[in-house]
Amino acid sequence: MNGKNTYSNHSLPLDFLTKTVPFHGFTLEELDDAARFFNAKLKEYQSKEYIFHMGDIITVFAIVIEGRILIENTDFLGNQMILGENQSGDFFAETYANLQNIPLMVDVKAAVNSKVIFFDIKALKLPEAEKKSWFNKFMMNMLKASSMKNIMLSNRSFHTRPKTARMRISSYLSSRQLLTGSDEFSIPFNRQEMADYLNLDRSALSKELSKMQRDGLLMYKKNRFKLNPVHFD
Repeated sequence: MNGKNTYSNHSLPLDFLTKTVPFHGFTLEELDDAARFFNAKLKEYQSKEYIFHMGDIITVFAIVIEGRILIENTDFLGNQMILGENQSGDFFAETYANLQNIPLMVDVKAAVNSKVIFFDIKALKLPEAEKKSWFNKFMMNMLKASSMKNIMLSNRSFHTRPKTARMRISSYLSSRQLLTGSDEFSIPFNRQEMADYLNLDRSALSKELSKMQRDGLLMYKKNRFKLNPVHFD
């Protein structure tokens, strides 16, 4: 969790944080108090810089302020798989922070130059924690956050379960279509990241996307896709 440039509590974007899941419903006064209580720190990361490594023991959860963060797993043979990504306003590491003694099973790194705020929640063990006006609100928010993450992980398992590349691609793009409510949308991955997320070889992914475009199922350019709704009835 190296990063660069740690800022004081007065430099934290409190208005922004009130719009995130962990601090939903907080007043600015409550959030300022919580940030101090959790010793909140804002750090900057360069593209490809690691935030956490597999095997780390952590007591902090994080919220992305700017940029994009990838959650990855690499096996002993060097095979890499993207388990998820976090953009501005998203949160990560809350499960391991709550457990506090379980080594991370993933690597976390910045996909682009990013800013992240860390909150040390071991402070919740302090006697005064439950006396905070925002305590119950925060605990309910973290329960919701955990449930949201479980759904996200379940979604990925749906996309990687099909045997063929086309079925995996169709599953993922259909979920993005449902999420955005449009047949035309952008995805948060470049081609290599999309391949890693779907557990496919990059060349196999590119080849299948080209076939699907020739078959009239979709059109795409970089990370922008347009689906033909006739084929998704």
